Amino acid sequence: MPAKNVGIATLSLLLAMASLVSATIGDDQSPAEIDLPDLDLLYIRAMDGDADAQFELAIRYYKGDGFPKNDEASTWWMERAAEKGLSEAQLLLGIAYETGVGVEADPSTAFTWYLKAAESGLPIAQVQLGTAYASGTGVTVDLEQATYWFERAAEQGDETARQKLLAIQLTGVAGPFETNEAVEQIVQAAEGGDADSQHLLGAMYDDGLHLPQNYFKAVKWYRKAAKQGHALAQSDLGAMYCAGLGVQPNPGMAVKWYRKAAEQGVAVAQSRLGEAYQFGHGVSQNDKKAVHWYRLAAEQGNVSSQCNLGSMYVSGRGVEQDLIVGLMWFKIAERAGVPEAQWNATSLSVEMSQDQVVRAEALARDWRAVHPGDRR
Repeated sequence: MPAKNVGIATLSLLLAMASLVSATIGDDQSPAEIDLPDLDLLYIRAMDGDADAQFELAIRYYKGDGFPKNDEASTWWMERAAEKGLSEAQLLLGIAYETGVGVEADPSTAFTWYLKAAESGLPIAQVQLGTAYASGTGVTVDLEQATYWFERAAEQGDETARQKLLAIQLTGVAGPFETNEAVEQIVQAAEGGDADSQHLLGAMYDDGLHLPQNYFKAVKWYRKAAKQGHALAQSDLGAMYCAGLGVQPNPGMAVKWYRKAAEQGVAVAQSRLGEAYQFGHGVSQNDKKAVHWYRLAAEQGNVSSQCNLGSMYVSGRGVEQDLIVGLMWFKIAERAGVPEAQWNATSLSVEMSQDQVVRAEALARDWRAVHPGDRR
């Protein structure tokens, strides 16, 4: 069945994933320069059930790297890795089933794999899942679920998710639209004191979505909503003070608003407050408080904090040094596709005994079992 167009962002992800695997092989190695014994070993590892080897083999078949290009073989091996719980493989398998690459297109099966990858915390999988819910692709339309998953991805900084959220809030659909009526209604509600509308209007000015980008107006509306206790507006206002957008940079004010949002449970604000304490930005440097806020955000599935918390455990900053727990957090963040966590996990693993690595991986599995969807 011919493949359909799934958009530049998704295809870019596919190529980025493939490039990441190629980078681990070596930028200076062409397929012809890879020793046959190495490919044989890779194949043997894959046959023995090594998920990473299965994933690499799938990418190689997809790219024709060391093996003849074969979409069917690529998808078959991708499914083996996905069944082992590898989130990147689950995402790419979902794309294969949605587009009909190497397998007959099946939106329902694509949805199933997007869900598994999204529950592991992978932001782009959360966007794919939210889009499926919003469009009814492989599942019944459910804007509440679409909003939930777009929010999870937006909390990790995914701009596509943020814009899809705004579209849903404005029109009740996740796609583009051309109307001034919805914008006018948001403006009227914001001027009438509705905090949600004030935050939404601030975000529209911040992103330049359906209104000319204007950071000063974004700050104005974020502040109005923040003063009413709107947690996301407080977090966004803190970010504006931190970056100096629409207002003079003021780390102290950034911390003030991050703290208010963090105390209401906003993971991204907890993460940024942890960074403020770790580096002494706008507040006295305090590793223990940094660990405290990183932990709260990490337990909610914030991958940046999971990586930072792992580093604190490895270095013994703000907490007793524990390489096993540090590796556990790197492994958790690694599954969400964080390059820094992948590098840290690999580098740390070679310095630890096999028993320590096994214990760390077991702790990471236990954590995922308790946090299947990183839901708040």
